[in-house]
Amino acid sequence: MIGLIQKLSPEQIQTLEDNKKLSLELNGTSIELEAADIEINFKDIEGWQVAQSNGHTVALDMTLTPELIKEGLSRELVNRIQNLRKEKGFEVTDKIEIILGNDDILEAAVTANKSYILSETLANDLKISSAIHEGLPLEFDTIKTTIQIKKLES
Repeated sequence: MIGLIQKLSPEQIQTLEDNKKLSLELNGTSIELEAADIEINFKDIEGWQVAQSNGHTVALDMTLTPELIKEGLSRELVNRIQNLRKEKGFEVTDKIEIILGNDDILEAAVTANKSYILSETLANDLKISSAIHEGLPLEFDTIKTTIQIKKLES
């Protein structure tokens, strides 16, 4: 009986869940299996998040592509820049210039999302430099560099 239950098809499982019972044949004998007789468990597929409710199953691909990683780094950079603006007492409408220290991973993220970063931070320019004077440490995820933001004169 256990082997028969383990080999239920997705359609049979759905029928059992919908009708609360399922007719099966075991050694030439017809048996009726009730939903209360068994417990159905779903395993997550590696890289996917699976949820089930009210007879519906949803699976989300949680794989981080290089593009998604760059976008996430860019969003975190924007958050850090916005916090620095607040710490420095800049007005919401103040235009700024951003200088970042060299970091290959961050530079790739900035290159891919530069217009987003500029518009979100009201920056006129964003530069990557090997020599930053008066820069502050910037660390998140695997990024370890320096940053300098300057308020531009109106």
